[in-house]
Amino acid sequence: MYKITFNTENFNDKRRKSWENQLNNDFAVAINGVSFICDSREDALNRLGFIAGYETNINSSDKENYFILEDERYSKQIMHYKMPGFAQGYVRLEKYLDRAEQEGESEIPFNSFYDLRQGNFFKGCFIEITVE
Repeated sequence: MYKITFNTENFNDKRRKSWENQLNNDFAVAINGVSFICDSREDALNRLGFIAGYETNINSSDKENYFILEDERYSKQIMHYKMPGFAQGYVRLEKYLDRAEQEGESEIPFNSFYDLRQGNFFKGCFIEITVE
């Protein structure tokens, strides 16, 4: 069994100047500790692929795959449990699953999902994979 957890507890939560950055800030705060249990390696790869924004067989309209954020600056937004915006980095998900299977756990930093030119807004945030 695989457990995939968003860990954003070290994220610098603060009021942002632009509504887009405030939305990303609130996203990072809201997802801390959210976990998904996957029964097989294939399920874990699908979940991680969904998080990365890759094409998967996970239905994004299922209630367990999104949540709603609301603020006067950005109104009501449906947010999926995946990297916001256009994650242009490439993450070899199998590598992180292999490490989790060998060592019991593995971490994927959020910045791995983004190109260097996209900055490091989510500094200190990562996805934790544990195998039980």
